[in-house]
Amino acid sequence: MRKCNCSGTCGPQYGDYITRRDFIAKAGASAVMLAAAPAWSAFELAPDALERWRRELLGPSDPRIYSSDRHTDARMHLGGIGTGNFEIGSDGQLTTWQLFNTLRDGHVPFHFLVKTGSVTKLLQTAGGPDWPRVKRIEMTGEYPLAHLQFQDEALPVQLELTAFSPFAPLDSDFSSMPVAVFIFKIHNPTKASQTVSLAALMQNPIGYDASGPNDGSANPSFGGNVNELLHEGKAEGLFMRAEVSSGAGTASSPRSVEQAGKPGKEPAIAPERRPGFGTLALAATAGKITISPATEHRAEVWQRFQADGKFSAPNQGRPNPPAPSGHTVYGAVASTVAIPAGGSVEVPFFLTWHYPNKHNAKNEWMGCHYATRWTDARVVMREAVSGFSDLHKRTERFRATVYDSTLPYWLLDCLTANAAIARHIGVVFRIANGDVYGWEGSNGCCQPTCTHVWGYEQTLSRLFPDLERDMRRIDFKHQQREDGGINNRTDVPSPPHPTGEHPFADGHASCILKAYREALNCPDDSLLKEYWPHIKRGLGYLIARDAKGAVQPSAGPQEAPHPPAGPAGFLQDDQWNTYDEALHGVTTFISGYYMAALRAGEDWAKRLGDSEAADRFRIVFDKGQKKLIELCWNGEYFQQHLPDYMKRQGEVGPGCMADQLIGQWWAHQLGLGYILPKEKVVSSLRSIFKYNFKSDLTGWHHAPRAFAGAKDKGLIICTWPKGGRPEKVMLYSDEVWTGIEYQVAAHMIYEGLIEEAFAIIKAARDRYDGVARAPIQRNPWNEIECGGHYARAMSSWSLLLALSGWEYDGPRQTLRIAPRHTPENFKSFFVGPEGWGKVVQARNLGSQRNEIHLNEGKLVLSQLILSATAKPREVKARRARKLVESAFSFESGSVTLRFKEPVIVQAGRMLAIEMAV
Repeated sequence: MRKCNCSGTCGPQYGDYITRRDFIAKAGASAVMLAAAPAWSAFELAPDALERWRRELLGPSDPRIYSSDRHTDARMHLGGIGTGNFEIGSDGQLTTWQLFNTLRDGHVPFHFLVKTGSVTKLLQTAGGPDWPRVKRIEMTGEYPLAHLQFQDEALPVQLELTAFSPFAPLDSDFSSMPVAVFIFKIHNPTKASQTVSLAALMQNPIGYDASGPNDGSANPSFGGNVNELLHEGKAEGLFMRAEVSSGAGTASSPRSVEQAGKPGKEPAIAPERRPGFGTLALAATAGKITISPATEHRAEVWQRFQADGKFSAPNQGRPNPPAPSGHTVYGAVASTVAIPAGGSVEVPFFLTWHYPNKHNAKNEWMGCHYATRWTDARVVMREAVSGFSDLHKRTERFRATVYDSTLPYWLLDCLTANAAIARHIGVVFRIANGDVYGWEGSNGCCQPTCTHVWGYEQTLSRLFPDLERDMRRIDFKHQQREDGGINNRTDVPSPPHPTGEHPFADGHASCILKAYREALNCPDDSLLKEYWPHIKRGLGYLIARDAKGAVQPSAGPQEAPHPPAGPAGFLQDDQWNTYDEALHGVTTFISGYYMAALRAGEDWAKRLGDSEAADRFRIVFDKGQKKLIELCWNGEYFQQHLPDYMKRQGEVGPGCMADQLIGQWWAHQLGLGYILPKEKVVSSLRSIFKYNFKSDLTGWHHAPRAFAGAKDKGLIICTWPKGGRPEKVMLYSDEVWTGIEYQVAAHMIYEGLIEEAFAIIKAARDRYDGVARAPIQRNPWNEIECGGHYARAMSSWSLLLALSGWEYDGPRQTLRIAPRHTPENFKSFFVGPEGWGKVVQARNLGSQRNEIHLNEGKLVLSQLILSATAKPREVKARRARKLVESAFSFESGSVTLRFKEPVIVQAGRMLAIEMAV
């Protein structure tokens, strides 16, 4: 059995299998009712409460407001792709610092202060030094922007803060800047002018690698720390560095990314190559700026600010002498503004950083890709300040476009909160040579890049397809073996030969499907041609495993088995998978993945004219589809076919697996049609909702780990409504994982089960509401599984694909849009391979109008397929209000519009389609 390489205690507890007897005993009488009643009523809300909650699903919903006195777990992380992060919370604290390439959660003293008249306050409600704090904060978070309102009647002005790191889909460079921007807006509601000073006070943390306590100015990793004045355009502030010759970080223990948080002696690394070595810059760009260059005691900064609201002029002062070994200094930047009666002023602050030293498990330097683009934090500051308007405008444009939608607010939050995972250094990282890798979860959970977990992820692939394509390069050009198998996990940096674990059945199949996704999400057929030899080998590997397992039994004990009968269309060998053990026999979970991969291979082969391969894959697929129904269909859902499952460890038998149709979920996203009969697919999904969704998990025994608690709702991974639960079930069967919940919900949307899907999605988001309670953190931007910010939760982007019916075939320049929620009035975000914007559909009596708005980039269309209620009498297409020559046809509820010449919709433009029905 594979050992989990997690750095913390989030990994599987292999000895904690739960038997049926233990399950009943621990869960009590409610579990007995659970086992006996197919309705699973023991874990449901009271009917009236459930009905009230259900009514909220399909109606309008309001933004979430997180308050500092109640939502203490709400913390949004700032930082670009692969740059490191820290979090801003509803209490105003800046916490959980992971800039230092060790994946440990560090602490860096960094505080904002305000002074107006005789009132001076720390702009946080908890933590930090014992100074007067604001009384209350309300926070809204529409990723990538956090908005805080500071509430204190002692302040004569209204004070707000918007914090963000630059974010724009399809622009990974723009979205990988090591900068956090803090825009304070001050409004004066009084009838008199007000003078207000804001200050950013920060420790110089250079040398610190998130090891040991750090709340003053002493830590063994400090030494040689220097603050010098910074002048970059409009920016005035501080440049924080350390002089190696003075002993910076000489006491620091280097820790590699793989060794984060793990004890043990490590080899020495030169100070300038240690993870905590780097630079930071802190600056303001508005108002009268003054600076406190360096002091060992932050209380001195507070005392001066409280007295004067300002420090020294920015042209005064010299760098401090390098701090002695084991010590550092503080610095502060203040801005003073005069605000007329009834007026408002904005004051931006910037924090930039540059930590170039990431190491692998062998303590070999790998570097950080972002650090190759700038020489230090001062250069980052120069670019951020000069381009501030663009940074803010583009980031806000994305936020505004996503939230300008007819979809429920909580569902939009689900999309953006999990898009944030792509920018958490504990999940997605990029080393100096440009290679992109992904942990399972933050703090270095398990060796990268895990094929079976990343087989659920859809968000990164859509928002930043260039990064996802690099992952495919590593899959097929580093990790693919001679027999075609793709190993699960890789060493970092990836050598040119396979490393890590053997191929996992689900992960290997997902690599084929992901490659087809990337090939379709490409403006030409270059990826189709480049990866076809690898895909043929990858499918050959699965077919060979299939054929090897299809050995005919011998006629008698003295006779040898007959030769293999050829591929049967399903797998029945040791099928290692995302549940960290092997399933055996036949399941639609694994073999459905196999069938979806065969269909992708068949379509791929047809596109490239390889009819022999296409025919071969279709023959195996047809055999498999027939046998899966014969072996696994129980009249209600698909179960495991393994007659002796009770004698084995870790099987499911007649269990109802939430994941039983993951191959169909993939097939829908790729436009591959049904791999199993539609009526059986819908029946299975209804069964999953009926048996696995619990509207009140009070009393449920989560094993071996708990990601939900009393009063929570959630979808259980596997249940046994027909009895037959084995003594030692498949690992994690009794847990709740958001990544699976979103995958199942998206599939339900594809099948028209909207209410059931919304119930599952909202249940998951209700669990992450920011209100602290057992058994997990409830951070809305940190969904937990094996580690935080878990990669599997990025399956959530498939919800948007399903709801909008978005299917774009780049090589064929064909787009399908088929809204499945409120199709009479639908508006949502979209992102294609070269551009992003929003789609709109409106239906009135006798007419339908569709609009495609491009906010950035472009979208090229030769053919557009739209859902329609009836065959239209007339269809007109207009770009920039000018008619576009086209012809249309209607079949099975879809209008296909073919353009005489490819239509290119550019940024700032719209393509409108008008139908008269």
